[in-house]
Amino acid sequence: MIDARGDGGGLPASALRDERDLATLLEEFPEIVLVLSATGAVRWANRLAEEVFGVSLVDAAGASVLDFVHPDDLELVRRSFESVQRKEVGSPIEVRVRVRGRWRLIELIGRPVGRVEEGAILFALRDLTERRRFEVAHDDVARFRALVHNVDAIVVLASREGIVRSVSGSLTRRLGHDPEDLEGVSLGAIVAEEDRGLFDDAVATAARRADRTPVVRSLRLVDRAGAVAGTYELSLVSVDDDPVIEGLVVTAHDVSSRVATEQRLHDALDELHATLSLLHATLESTADGLIVVDRERRVVSHNQTFVTMWRIAPSLLDGPYADLFAAILERVADPDAFRVRAEELYAHPSLESDDLVALRDGRTLRRLSRPQRVDDAIVGRVWSFSDVTAQKTAEEELTHLAFHDPLTGLVNRALLRDRLDEALARSERSGRSVALLYLDVDDFKSVNDALGHAAGDALLRAVADGLVHCVRRSDSAARLGGDEFAVLVDDVEDRREVEALAERIRATLAVPIALNGHVVDATVSIGVAFADHRRTSEQVLHDADLAMYEAKSRGKNRCVVSGADRATGDVERP
Repeated sequence: MIDARGDGGGLPASALRDERDLATLLEEFPEIVLVLSATGAVRWANRLAEEVFGVSLVDAAGASVLDFVHPDDLELVRRSFESVQRKEVGSPIEVRVRVRGRWRLIELIGRPVGRVEEGAILFALRDLTERRRFEVAHDDVARFRALVHNVDAIVVLASREGIVRSVSGSLTRRLGHDPEDLEGVSLGAIVAEEDRGLFDDAVATAARRADRTPVVRSLRLVDRAGAVAGTYELSLVSVDDDPVIEGLVVTAHDVSSRVATEQRLHDALDELHATLSLLHATLESTADGLIVVDRERRVVSHNQTFVTMWRIAPSLLDGPYADLFAAILERVADPDAFRVRAEELYAHPSLESDDLVALRDGRTLRRLSRPQRVDDAIVGRVWSFSDVTAQKTAEEELTHLAFHDPLTGLVNRALLRDRLDEALARSERSGRSVALLYLDVDDFKSVNDALGHAAGDALLRAVADGLVHCVRRSDSAARLGGDEFAVLVDDVEDRREVEALAERIRATLAVPIALNGHVVDATVSIGVAFADHRRTSEQVLHDADLAMYEAKSRGKNRCVVSGADRATGDVERP
């Protein structure tokens, strides 16, 4: 190609005319035309290019057009330079280009022109800025498309089999892949080989689901060079019932930036309220129940998980907020506390909340609430609910195991010590004493050795059951370990009542028990100690333990009061 303003060099006259005619046509072409080297250096530009960019061909010759491209779009342009070399005509792409000091949205399409020089590319450019502004002003779908293209999270539309149909620009920015290279191939191509089995399973699972429940997997993704670029959380949602998409919506984001991504999504809700039908797939990709309420307490948006989680009629979301709130209060275990906290958050829009809500059906929900902001202005409130019932139950079970004996279910030594400390402290205020009964199963080792550990465990459980039936609700029965037990009696008014309790326990447990076809005498030796706030729990345990050993030494199957406490005498009764 020649400069239409040059002399054509040494070409034959006919060729010179053809070249000049072509150059003249390109000079008059109503779109910007550039010829670039494989590295982006300007080789030729038509007159419209000079006018638009305000740079003459002489001044621009040899300069790189990459200097005019927005930094976030550089990778996309570089990939286009490479891929167009393999095609007759490349696919059009949209990038931001600096024109006379301002960013413009430019569509460019290229084709290789190796006859000019090795690797040269002819590009036609069209300024889409005004058209996009018109579309955005009159079409919320265009606004949504622009948001998806520029959002940090990777968004992919794929078939039910995981074949890529289109991807957002963030895929190139984050991983360097050319979108054209991925279209028509499996999304698994950018998944690390070790994780492809998990990806294939996720695609199959998502395709089978008809309720838009997301399938979430943490997978390693690779960059254009095939190197692992990091671990991303992929959420796959089947939207076969949406005739626009009919396939899978896949979102992926770096796990480390989860909080920032969620915040951006929440911030975007107000802008996207007119395109909720398209945003539905994104909202349904989370397992949390989401609802967005504006400053006038009108429901702006919600997902199906919220309706399912609260087990309410979907029609309530379209009616008065008061009816919706009343239905929620009916399901809360403490409606007054729920109402007070909600009103506090609405009254102070900048507040955030993170707490637990107990429901009447036994479930526990974690409630997160944050203000919804647009340009630093609070326009509403975002509520997020997640079911943490299983987690709460597990925590309670762990707490129970930490303070209870796993074999008998009785209080263990640690919890008994805490309760004894509290009882001793209360005794100073009440003026009454505390009693501790220390029990040891007589000849337990003989039973364990003769009949086996299973029989020994059964005997210990029988002893525990006997204790529970003998003591009051306010008393604490505990297993201290092995064949040793204890009973804490608080607020003792008459020591004779404690001595009677000890005798009742001894008599109850003295009844023979059948174990594995054998009849066993489950007698116990009991030591009793009394104390008040002037003694420590260690001292009380020690005194009761000594009294128990004294009962053993006197022939077992009897109760003995600690030597320091025998104001009413020895209560041993064989």
